[in-house]
Amino acid sequence: MKNALPFGKLVRLEFSVSGLKNKEDAAALQYRLLLNDAILRCHVDFGKEKCELLYNPLNTNSRKIIASVKRPLVAKAPDEAEIKYAEIVKSGFHN
Repeated sequence: MKNALPFGKLVRLEFSVSGLKNKEDAAALQYRLLLNDAILRCHVDFGKEKCELLYNPLNTNSRKIIASVKRPLVAKAPDEAEIKYAEIVKSGFHN
């Protein structure tokens, strides 16, 4: 297996999060999302009220991830893009 990569494709998911009161709420949400084994990377931006993550589509989907955001927080307007794993490795996550 020459140049074997651990994943064929990943999904980049962005959604808005309302109800964040402070940076600690954002950090707690980020932590809870990262407890999901299918989510590989996650960043919750308190200032922009936005969450951006990468997940393995074989193990979950965007509906399940959005549903895991519990009240009083509200997640909405997901934007998904399928990305080849090799592209992630070449470019980095935040480029």
